[in-house]
Parts: sequence; C-alpha cells; structure tokens
Amino acid sequence: MSKNLYLFTAEYPYNKKENFLEDEINYLAGEFDSITIYPLSARGLLRPTPSNCKVDDGLCKGKLLKKVRAFVGIYRALPFYWKEYFNKGVYKSWSKTKSMLLNMLVCSYYMHSANIRSLKRNLKKNDVVYFYWGVAYNTIAPFFKGRAKLISRFHGDWDLWTPTGEEGYKPQRQALLSSLDCAVFISSKGRDFFQRIYPKVATKVFHLGSRDIGIVRKSKDGVLRIVSCSTVYPLKRVPLIFQSVCCLTEQRVKWTHLGGGVDFEKLKKMVKSHPDNIDVELTGYLTLDQVFEYYYNNPVDLFVNLSTNEGVPVSIMEAISQDIPVVATNVGGNSEIVTEETGCLVSANPTPDEVKNAILKVVNAQGLKPRAFWKREFCAEKNYLSFAKFISKEL
Repeated sequence: MSKNLYLFTAEYPYNKKENFLEDEINYLAGEFDSITIYPLSARGLLRPTPSNCKVDDGLCKGKLLKKVRAFVGIYRALPFYWKEYFNKGVYKSWSKTKSMLLNMLVCSYYMHSANIRSLKRNLKKNDVVYFYWGVAYNTIAPFFKGRAKLISRFHGDWDLWTPTGEEGYKPQRQALLSSLDCAVFISSKGRDFFQRIYPKVATKVFHLGSRDIGIVRKSKDGVLRIVSCSTVYPLKRVPLIFQSVCCLTEQRVKWTHLGGGVDFEKLKKMVKSHPDNIDVELTGYLTLDQVFEYYYNNPVDLFVNLSTNEGVPVSIMEAISQDIPVVATNVGGNSEIVTEETGCLVSANPTPDEVKNAILKVVNAQGLKPRAFWKREFCAEKNYLSFAKFISKEL
C-alpha cells in the first residue's frame, strides 16, 4: 500500500523563507511514495522540489474568496469552539475573544475549502499529515484525528515560546495538541518548556541540520573577518552586531552581514559611520546557494548571532559545519549548539562591550572543534534521514 505525506508550510516552496526545508524535503521524498505540499502563502519564486512532490496552492488564491469561504463555513467550526468560549471564560476577555474569532475564521476557511475536504476524504491510516509549524495550519489537526498520522514541528519564537496571560492565549490549544500523534521539537529546551505545560502530549526531539559544504578558509592577512547571516528585522538585532564590532578598536576587522529584510535600509544608513579600522559589507538577500557560495569564496574567522530568541539556528549549524566558531546570545536552544566546543554564549541582552569581549575570547581560544560537534549533532544527512524514517516507519 502506498504511503503519502501531506506537508503544510508557511511559504515553501514559494518565495525565500524556510530554506532549511530545501534539504529536508529530499530525505522525506525518499521515504514516501508521494508528497503534497500546502503552502499558506504562494507569492514569489517557486523553488524546485523532488519529482514525487506536488504543490497544492489552491488555499492561497483570491483574497475575496478566502473571506467568503471563512464566513460561509463558520458553522463548521462553531461547535468546536463554543464549549471553550464559556467553560474557560473566554467571553470575559475581549482580547481572548478576538483571538478565538480569528482562529475560528481561519479554521472555517480551511475546512470549507474544497482542497482540504478532498484531502480529508482521501486520507488513509498509514498516510502522514505534517504541519511544519506549531501554529496556523495545524488548527485543523483535530478534524483529521484518526484518519491519518498527525505530527507538528515546534521551532521557537513564533510557535513555541509564548508569553503568559491573555497575550499567550491560543484557542483550542489542548484539543489541537491531543489530536497529534507526536509533537516534534528542534531543541531539547523547547520540548522541556512544552512538556511543563502539556505533559500528556507525545513528544520527540529531532534537530534540524545543515549540509556539508566543506571547511572555510581563515584569514591570513591580520584582518579579523566576522560574518552574520539572518533576515534584518528586530528579533535578529543586527544593529547590535554592528555596534559590537565597532568596539573592536585594536585591530582591523571586516564584518559581513548576509541577508536582507524589512530593516535593511535602516541598517545601510546606520553603517555609513564606523571607525576607520572597520570594513562593513552588507549583501542584501541571498539564496541558500548564494550563502554557500560566499563561504566558499571568502575567508571567515567568526560567526555572530545576537537574536532575542531562537529555536536552534540553521545559520549557526552552517557556520560550525565549516569549522567557524560562534558567539551567540543564550536564548532559546542556542545553548544546545554553542558550547565550549563551538564558541561562547553571551547574556540574553548583552551590551556591545560584552559581545566584544566574547569575540576576543573566542578568537584567542585554543582547542575549539566546531566541525566535530556539527558532525555529531547537526549533520543534515543524519538528522533528516532519522526524522524521515521516524515519521514514515515508526510513527
């Protein structure tokens, strides 16, 4: 009997996000007869996928149609939410009520869609429905319960680390989670956080991974070459990296940031003024292959990540795979990849001077072995193959 995978994503294989799925999908394709991908958004470039994959982007088309479907199909979702609205006192809070209404409309839209209804009819017991994120699409998981195997990944800031009180309220969270056959985490820290709140849900940890792109060259001309790689927006605190680099006044430094984003133009203006010993390079948006091309063609001595929160960053995996040591904030799952073997952690809200000192500590350290650590813990071939076999054969 054939075994099929139904993968729900934010944008992949469209646009620029979820680059790490470009590697994972190849291992999934080797374990399933077919894969159907349902992106939440279908804007921009359509990236290539394995031959046994197809993309169903019907849910993404027509803003007016989406709204009509959501309101027309509200009766499908209403009974599912009604009990929680009263039993958990949601009606007492306008903030929670708004969250529930929005969630209900999203759920209604999905369940009224011909694409989802067709999927629900055709699911077989040995098929797998895989929600790549722990929010959004997986709100429909309870409606698939018992029809196929259901899993959801949980990453970090967007779908896992939640504030307390009204701000952290997620409608029908317990019903959603109890419908999953397994909640999959990219970090042990994430799973521990989750299990304290939802101790009865079956969980597994499967790290993401990065491909082997070889060992990067080191500088031999006395210039300290520092690289960071991320989208430029507040969570990533790229300006703080620049401020920290500018504190390195005793030597020549080149800082390169790989990536663009909503705050890229602000960053360009900010870096126009810097000390004479500092050279700055901002590349703007790069594809994954262009990032690898940069590493292949340029020496790099250190990687820096100062995010306010993370899961376990693939950008750090890529760095340590090339034997590049790392300085990063002690947030999310960073402590699982930035160790005494790979680099140095700074506090969650470091000053530029604290980051500067950590940079100097790593640059002068002896015995760091980032690549050896990557081979053990974050090799894409090992991690994604293990995950693909788990969901296809053991789930």
